Formats: sequence, C-alpha cells, structure tokens
Amino acid sequence: MANQEFQDFKSKAGGPWAISWQAYAISFPISLFAAFGAISKLASNTSQLLLSLLVAALTVLALGALLAVLDKTTYRNRRTQPVGLVVMGVSGLIAGVVFSLGIAAGKTLLGADFFDDLWSQIAANSILIAWWGATIALVLDSRDVFSRQRAAVVENAIELELVNLRGSATEQRLRETLNKKISSQISDARTTLNAAVNAAEQDLNDPKWQPIAELMRTIANDVMRPLSKKLWNSAAAVFPKPSFWQVLKTIFSSQPLRPAPMTVIVILLSTSTLINAFGAITGTQVLLATVAFVWVSMPLASFAMKRLPKFHALFFALTVLSFQAFDTGVWIWARNQAQVEVSFGTLAVNVVASLILILLTSGYGAYGNVGEANLQAFRKDVSNKQLSVLVKNKVISTLALEASRNLHGQVQTRLLSCAAAIDRATKNGDLELLNRALVEVNEIFDGAAIAKSEDVILPLQQQLFEITKNWLGLCQINLHLDSTLEASADKTSADVADVVEEAITNAVRHGKATQVDIRVEDLGKKIGITVTDNGSGLTESTPGVGTELIRLVSQGDFSLANRTLGGAELQVSVLKTG
Repeated sequence: MANQEFQDFKSKAGGPWAISWQAYAISFPISLFAAFGAISKLASNTSQLLLSLLVAALTVLALGALLAVLDKTTYRNRRTQPVGLVVMGVSGLIAGVVFSLGIAAGKTLLGADFFDDLWSQIAANSILIAWWGATIALVLDSRDVFSRQRAAVVENAIELELVNLRGSATEQRLRETLNKKISSQISDARTTLNAAVNAAEQDLNDPKWQPIAELMRTIANDVMRPLSKKLWNSAAAVFPKPSFWQVLKTIFSSQPLRPAPMTVIVILLSTSTLINAFGAITGTQVLLATVAFVWVSMPLASFAMKRLPKFHALFFALTVLSFQAFDTGVWIWARNQAQVEVSFGTLAVNVVASLILILLTSGYGAYGNVGEANLQAFRKDVSNKQLSVLVKNKVISTLALEASRNLHGQVQTRLLSCAAAIDRATKNGDLELLNRALVEVNEIFDGAAIAKSEDVILPLQQQLFEITKNWLGLCQINLHLDSTLEASADKTSADVADVVEEAITNAVRHGKATQVDIRVEDLGKKIGITVTDNGSGLTESTPGVGTELIRLVSQGDFSLANRTLGGAELQVSVLKTG
C-alpha cells in the first residue's frame, strides 16, 4: 500500500504538471517576496530598496527561463513518461543555485560579501524549491483529476433527465431561440449577397460576377467563420473549478504542522543571517530558542487538532501567530542585546517569511483534500439544486456545438465552393456550372438553421454524395466507401461526413488541390478515414474550428502530414457509437 502511494506520488510530482506556467504564476509572487526580503535587509534607503526589488525580479525571471529550458529538454516527455526523483532533485538543486546566486548578487551590490552564507542559502533554497515544486504539481494534478471527476458526475446526473428532454417542447424552444439568433446575425450578409446576385445579368461576361464570388468568400471568412467559432467556444458548459486559494484554506483546516522540515529550513536559512546580524553567541541563542519553540508549539498544536478536529483551523492559525510573535520578540531581544539596528521593514519581512515557511512545510498533502472536498460539494449541488440548470446548459451546449458544425460545414464550405464555381464558370464560359452555383446559393442560407431533433439522418453514402457534389467541376474527387458503411445513418456517420467535408474544403481552399482521394473503411469498432490530395501541402496556420471538430469526433486520434510526392494526407479514426 505504501509502495503504491509512493509510486503515485512520483508519477504525479514528475508528471504533466511538474513544470507549467500555472505553477510559475502561483510561485512568482512568493519567490519575488522571498528574494526581495533576503536582499532588502541590507538596504538603507529608497534607492537601495528599489535596487533590491529589481534584482529580485530578475532572479525570479531567471528561474522562469530555467523552467522554460527544462520544459524543452529534460522534462519534455513528462506527459507520457514522468521524470524520476533524481531528476527532480537535481532540477531543484539547479533552481536553488540560480535563486541563491541572484540573492548573493543583490547583497553584493548593497555592500555584502558575495559568498556570505551562500552555501547554506543554496542548500535551503534547493530543498524549499523541490518541496514547493512537488506540492504545486500535486495540487494542479488534483485540480485536473477533479475536473474529470466533475465531468463524470455531471454526465451521470443529467443523462436520465436528457432522455426525457430530447424532442420535448423545451428542447424545440431552445432550438428555435438559437436559430433566431443565428438568422439575425447573418441576415445582413444574406440580403447583401442576394441583392448582388439579382443585380447580375445571366451573362458570363458580366463583370459583376467576380465581385460576387469575392463577396461569397468574404461572407464565409468574415461572417460565417467567426460566428461558427463563437458558437463552438460557447458549446462547453463552464462549471467552477477549485481555486488555488482553496488549497490555503485546506492547509489551515486539515493539514498538520510539521516541525522536522520546519527545523531544517530554519537552520539552513537563518543560521548565517542571525550570526552575522547579532554575533555568534546571541545569534545562536536566537536560533536555539526558535527551534525550541517549534518543537514545543507545533506538537502541542497537532495533538490539540487531532483531539478537537472542529477547531483545527483555529489551533493552526493560533500556532502561526504565536510563532510569528515569538520570532519577532526574540529578534527585538537580540537587537537590544547586540545593540545593533534592525529596521521595522526587516522585522515585517521576517514575519511574512515565517508564515510562508509554515505554509510550505504544512501544505504537503493539501492537494488530495481540496479535490475531494470540492467533489463532494459538487455532488451535493448536482443532486439537490442544480440539476435542472445543468440539464438546460447541456442542451444549449449541444445545440451550440451542432450549430457551429453546421455553419462551418453546410454554410461556409458551400459558400466557398460556390465562389470557386463562379470563378471557374466565368473563366471557362460554363453557363451550366454558373446556374448550378446560383441554385446552390439560394439554398445555402436556409441551411444555416440547425435541424429539428426528429429530422432523419441520411445514409452515409448519400451524405458523402451530397458533399462531393458541391465540388463537381472544381475538383476531381475519388471516393471509396466500404459497403458495410453505405447504409449507416447515425451520429457516427454524421461525424464521418463532417470530417470528409472539412478535409475536402481544406485541400481545395488551402492546398489548391485538383484531386482528392477519400477512403472510408470499416475497422470494426472504429471507422477509418484517409484523405489524400495533390495540393501544395500543409502551411503554417493557426488551428481553427475545423481542426477542433476533427479532434472532437476522433477523440484526438488523427494525424495530418505532408506526403513525400506532394500534397497532404489526413488520417482519422472515429469510434462507432451505435
């Protein structure tokens, strides 16, 4: 059991969250304060305080640069193969060296010896950074696990309610409301395009046809695409996630005080500082008194917290306050004994630093409690008061996703194919192709509305025929569809059709392909889709709704690459759901 827990710890601490911008963002203010506090103790005026702040900021930024390098090198495969404890330890040591050198450089600028307590600072900072890094990784992993658990709770809780809601008057009302919003947002584009088409003569030499083709492309790119993306982004219902501040609350309410690591950190961080500030005898007395107070107050508080768990947070907070009061008191006593000047700012920094030390040493373990507490609260909310809201959000989310896919495929793609058809018709003098494109234009905007829930899904063979028909005369499309899939008419077949439509559009629009070969194969539990073209291949571009659509229907099981002989190849696997 203990070995399994240790293995879980290693996989989480060295896993995906071992290095992340979230961890750096959380650690930045703490690291900045710690560095500033250590350097500014030597500052005697405002300019030196500002210099201390500047050096502290540069030191923390240097830590960020180190993390960026580790992210691209030693830690680059952590998502699939967690890094080992030795690697984490060495990384903590390197980070401790960088942090300590920055502080030493700042002290030197203020007149101190560069090597003054450098080695003890490196030891203490390395331990703290390694400890803190593991804690943050575990916290973020807990949030990630919680997100997945929360999603499962939601799905389980609302699935039965959705069965009753599908096809009901409530769903239809939501569908009609969304259709009205879509219609109102594209009405101006529709009016403009229809006016331009009606004003043009049925003459291939009429110069108005080329602007009409450009207008179609503009509507597709500047109206339909942004609207589709907006709907796509709104499709996922957003539920609250546990915040990092809840971890701090959890530390006070459930975590023990840990005197052993606290003692180690206090000795490593404070010994040189105390001796240099107050002399060997007085400094050692302060250090021993601080350690003694740690071993008296913390075990007593832990005992009380176990006996009276309801007052855990109170005992924890009182211990923190008493430690800070005692620490400040012995510093003032030492100042009087040694007859040296200790500024109020130094005392304030020491108070906050002691609080940070306690939280760092006690925070280890809070990650598990915060996730479970939030999950229990979420289950209660789902079962007691939020189910109806969640169900409605789920329906709206599903409809928004359906509308986004429809706009991206049925509307945007058809507008682009019609624009290409008009270009080809005017160039080649093909009146039949022009008329076919005009008939298509008259139907495009009507297709912007999402279908009714009772509308029948066409067989896959017919869906693919309708898609390839849009590109007739513009691109040669060779389609191979396994006979076992021809009559399939379910959600999976609709997903396959969406993927094929997106692939053809990208091949013709971006790759300027004149030939596209499509294979749709029955692979048992999955359907395999392979699309190759003779275009110009892949270009650097930001993934859009089309890529997200493919990622969604394939659950990430897809690849897109350039072919050796030219063009691109898309391979997608879609899991059968029916």
